[in-house]
Amino acid sequence: MDSCKPYTTIAGPPRLCAILTSMTPLLLMLACAELTPETAAPAFPDLPDPELESAEGWSDDGDQLFNRLAVHQVEITLDADDLTALAGEPYTYVQGDVTFDGLALDPVGVRLKGHIGSFRELSGKAGFKIDLNRYFPDQKLYGQKQLTLNNAVTDCSYSKEHLGYTLYRAAGVPVPRNGFAWVRVNGQDYGLYVLTETPDDQLLERHFEEPDGNLYDGKYLYYDNGGYQLMDFWPALAPYFEQEEGEDVANADIVAFTSEVETSVYQPDFYGRMSSVLNWERQHTHVAIDQLIGHLDGYSMNTNNYRVYFDPADQGRAVLLPFDLDYAFLSANVWGMNWSYPRARLTSACWADAECIEAQRESMDWVLQNAYDENELQQVIDEVEALITPYVEADPRRECNMAQVGNYRADLRRWVRARPEQMEDFWEL
Repeated sequence: MDSCKPYTTIAGPPRLCAILTSMTPLLLMLACAELTPETAAPAFPDLPDPELESAEGWSDDGDQLFNRLAVHQVEITLDADDLTALAGEPYTYVQGDVTFDGLALDPVGVRLKGHIGSFRELSGKAGFKIDLNRYFPDQKLYGQKQLTLNNAVTDCSYSKEHLGYTLYRAAGVPVPRNGFAWVRVNGQDYGLYVLTETPDDQLLERHFEEPDGNLYDGKYLYYDNGGYQLMDFWPALAPYFEQEEGEDVANADIVAFTSEVETSVYQPDFYGRMSSVLNWERQHTHVAIDQLIGHLDGYSMNTNNYRVYFDPADQGRAVLLPFDLDYAFLSANVWGMNWSYPRARLTSACWADAECIEAQRESMDWVLQNAYDENELQQVIDEVEALITPYVEADPRRECNMAQVGNYRADLRRWVRARPEQMEDFWEL
């Protein structure tokens, strides 16, 4: 099929995508024709009392925390020394106080989040990670040990994660849950945030029969000189995957998996050899949704924003899990890319293998027939828009004017309508 000719590399400089990513927020700010008004936060509806778990009461009512029908209130308080510390080392936790929907928690760990494209300092719309049990190991909120607050500065619609994860879930791909929160820091309104479940053992418990396997994060590898390396399955990088859950085996499982990739890519028996260490059915579905939603900053196109889980119930085979969709719903040419030439080693080698690419084609067909529901996806956009519009309007730190917000939402609706036919043409279905 002409649209999917096998190529082993992507044309162009390897960091083109990252450069464009880093430019995006600046371009958004320059494009804003309207200054964001200093508007008071809208009134909040009455919410059920939050549930705080301790050693005496372990429960997981995360569905109440992560939903698209409520906006929670998060108050963060940091003293002057901690503010100074975060300014110097934004990714190092400091001790802070957090109140969630009126419930004061025991002291928690607070740090900033985001990297190229989405990172903002505290003077702007900073993103936050909150470690609820950093100082009190038994503390949980709705069963959660951590809270991730995405600033949505690269997503004027505030809706991409909700929409994209809806489709992943419909296809059976393990993904985080999402909600919304209005954040205040030391009494100052920071605005509307996307509250995202942190990929950890609790996510694994919901999706895997045996959730005690090893989970790794394929995040950037940063160098002392300020440079960075996107992560893929190369022998030199395997020791640097960061383990998040499971037993510390000094990355032996990632190293072994990478060794199999190294010896199998572009070999005649690639598909069969990799089937012993990789769950291809899950991988094909993951990649199909990535392409459907234009997840340019995911594994296949940018070797970014993914986790690797070694599933004990599946003979230890690897499963790649998607994460962070703020650069989804974008046409590949926006970043100088082409879905016919994926960058990632696994996807590139798969599309150079006749058996593998045919299985990928069949997976896309299955997803379109069984998981893609345009009406449901449009309803997600409607529900989110109805809920958050007053908060978006009042957000004092948003970087898009309301015209841009409307354009992003309209683009999402057009994408939902047009994308299935585009995929049918691409895969000649």
